[in-house]
Amino acid sequence: MRKLLPAAFAVATLLLVTGATTADAATDQPARSSASSTFVNYTWADVDMYNCADSGCTPRIRLRAWQPLDDFCYVVGRYVGTSSYWDYVYDRATGHYGYVPEYYLASSAQGTPC
Repeated sequence: MRKLLPAAFAVATLLLVTGATTADAATDQPARSSASSTFVNYTWADVDMYNCADSGCTPRIRLRAWQPLDDFCYVVGRYVGTSSYWDYVYDRATGHYGYVPEYYLASSAQGTPC
């Protein structure tokens, strides 16, 4: 019991500091198919994560370059650079889900539409 209390406190502190909630994480997750297309991806620059596939949306958070992201699927949105594809990702460091322009991702291998 004594070991669980410090761990629970650490998790609660992390959620408080990052603004993440377990309710947000549960409701923001994309639908999963039986054939998983999720893989680890990275941005090659510091970029914003958005609530929608449009840079006109309010940014959720700022992602750091080369930070691991779970890449679930893609949608077609506003052109950024040379691509109109936006991948739906999960930021492992902050616990946030959102859209990132594929132009800024190290891999454009995501082939599963959301």
